Amino acid sequence: MLAKIAAALRDDIRVHGCLTHGARPVGYACRWSELKLAVYVRSNAFEAFRQDWKRLAAPFGARLWEQFSSDSQYCACFDLNGLPLFAEFTFVPLADFSEIPQLPPGQNFEMLYDGTNGVLVRSVR
Repeated sequence: MLAKIAAALRDDIRVHGCLTHGARPVGYACRWSELKLAVYVRSNAFEAFRQDWKRLAAPFGARLWEQFSSDSQYCACFDLNGLPLFAEFTFVPLADFSEIPQLPPGQNFEMLYDGTNGVLVRSVR
């Protein structure tokens, strides 16, 4: 699933990068663990990206449930061969790299895609 997400986002020119955080990056995840992802989107393409998201997410798996809980957060439960997987995507609009929000201290993450030659990964730490 993560490989599908990373590939889809890597192919989208509106996306600066994507990371996962929570239990997965520290090795505590199991097959029942949710996915928590932050997707960094060019601010001038943010609204178009958000409106196009359901189409972009289609290859990730059949959706049992989904909702935009805000303009910048999308939650869905995907059916992965009979196993439900809850995923929470937070979309972060970026006009420039000076405004990248940092993760809370001690928050572990795994960069799935960084289209900024390392600027993004250095900035979220």
